[in-house]
Amino acid sequence: MFKNGYNFGVAAGYSYGNGFRGEAEVRYIRNSISSHSNVAVGGGAIGTEDAGVLITGSANLGANVSTIVADGQGSNGTLAFMVNGYYDFMAGEQFLPYIGVGVGYVDTNIEFSPSAVAIADAGNGGFAYQGIVGATYNITEDMVIFVDYRYFARDKVNLDLTLLPGSLEVENVAHLFNVGFRVNF
Repeated sequence: MFKNGYNFGVAAGYSYGNGFRGEAEVRYIRNSISSHSNVAVGGGAIGTEDAGVLITGSANLGANVSTIVADGQGSNGTLAFMVNGYYDFMAGEQFLPYIGVGVGYVDTNIEFSPSAVAIADAGNGGFAYQGIVGATYNITEDMVIFVDYRYFARDKVNLDLTLLPGSLEVENVAHLFNVGFRVNF
């Protein structure tokens, strides 16, 4: 589970004058990891097993695997390169609600160190998509402020573990709330 974090982006686009807009966007998303659950090896759950099973030849450690990884210390950083399309309702009005969708490529880096033990510190790239809903307010003809919500998701991130042989599969989904301004040329 990820904690609240932050995101920021920059985009350049074109308005077609009929309510439709398109843009290319670069966005960075960062948040910390608050917990981890559903520990499995080879498709079988090992959360209730003694943590000694993680270390070859180790005696029982007196704590189960779920307890060891539950504190989930770490972070998630995602750099996204997106192409977005929008439809502005009530084009030409001062207050303008809109919807949009986007697709693109993302590079995600995850550092995971439960109980201060480095488990994974790697990343990979993949496909991402987002749904967008928001509204703008025209301050002037050329200056606009906006507020939007984005449901952002990418394909699952698969990372090789650094502590022991295996991999970590992470679902990378974010609910993004943005406030910003746009300059029209």
